[in-house]
Amino acid sequence: MMMTACGPVDDGTENENGNSDQTEQPGGGNTDKPDEPEKPDDKTQSIKFQDENTKLLCTLLWDENEDGEFSYEEAAAVTDLGTAFKGSAIIAFTELKYFTSLKKIAESAFEGCVNLVQITLPEQINSIGINAFSGCTNLKKIAIPDSTTSIDRSAFNECTSLASATIGNNVTSIGDGAFEYCSKLSSVTIPNSVTEIGYNAFFSCSKLSSITIGNSVTSIGAGAFEYCTSLTSITIPDSVTSIGEYAFLECRSLNEVYCKPTTPPTAPVNYLGKWNAFDTCSEYTKIYVPAESAKIYKSATGWSRYASDIVGYDFDNGIIDNDVEINVIIDSPVGITGNPDYEKDYPSDSTMCIYIEANGNELKSIKLYISTNMPAEITPEEALALSGTKDMSDQYLPDIIEYGYTLAVFTGLTPGTTYDIFLGFTTIYGKTQYYRAQYTPTAAK
Repeated sequence: MMMTACGPVDDGTENENGNSDQTEQPGGGNTDKPDEPEKPDDKTQSIKFQDENTKLLCTLLWDENEDGEFSYEEAAAVTDLGTAFKGSAIIAFTELKYFTSLKKIAESAFEGCVNLVQITLPEQINSIGINAFSGCTNLKKIAIPDSTTSIDRSAFNECTSLASATIGNNVTSIGDGAFEYCSKLSSVTIPNSVTEIGYNAFFSCSKLSSITIGNSVTSIGAGAFEYCTSLTSITIPDSVTSIGEYAFLECRSLNEVYCKPTTPPTAPVNYLGKWNAFDTCSEYTKIYVPAESAKIYKSATGWSRYASDIVGYDFDNGIIDNDVEINVIIDSPVGITGNPDYEKDYPSDSTMCIYIEANGNELKSIKLYISTNMPAEITPEEALALSGTKDMSDQYLPDIIEYGYTLAVFTGLTPGTTYDIFLGFTTIYGKTQYYRAQYTPTAAK
């Protein structure tokens, strides 16, 4: 259930002096006062709290000397928050950074704190528990320190105002639903330390338009980025070996998927026996994979359903390397057409037919050179420079094959003479392919 916030809310913006634009701080403070000083040498000194509600709870729970204040020394002695703040009316807790013995944000520690706008985590925290901040609908930003190694299930679920989340460089796992329904989160960088992105980890983060996935991630969970409707491009690092069902389902703006693994990541199927990680994405979605693996992807389990959207790509040079399968047949008119009547118009003793099929792909241009003394290894430019080489491209072949095939007929050849045929194709994606063959017209029947 989504919770409705009440109380003053900091919009997260700052003026030129680095202070909040808010006229009152939570708890009645003024933004013109200086920032809280670093922990003093005298640990018995009282902490000046930004939020009186937070101070009241801390004093009630951990004021060991019962002086009605809460000192740096008393904060440093706390090892477990428990659920003391769960559902409370606190608005700010930047002083949590002084809890230097705290190693974990406990399960449900701040769950349902709908007024909480800002909090500063201690730098030594190693884990954030299940539902730790779930339903903190006014929390604007979170910085997870480098000491943290795990973000547990639903830790920030339904933090609908969370616009900024910095994930520390030692986090290894992002739990199931960790940032689910964080509808204002616009970008996230998953550091290289992370190996696993859990089920529904960023489900329905509808403003998420930029995601960087670290190069140690091996598993992207089912529904991990489902309904991230603002996402336009994603790069899947070559470390990924498994992508769960629905992983990018309903990412309706997703036009470019750059999938670097040379071996297609495994595709676990759903209860219908299908893997549909990229279903209902943009109608223009292209999945760019290593050029040498394009054919493997197109026939791999799960991936084959996206075969028409898979494009070979040179990741080192950033060049599309679409591997169009071009079929060339060179023969007599009857040999190609199978129609004896065709030979009446084009006698086989002096005619050569070339049938070119690009399996439904358009070819941008075709070059055809015919010679009787063309070496085996030669470039198109060298071939054309040879004495006796004829450029037949403009005369016999169209510049563009729009429907994936063409048939060209060449007459006036000398029966019994062997001709070297050199064909060059440029696909609409800019890749050049070459085809070489020889043909000897036979004598008339």
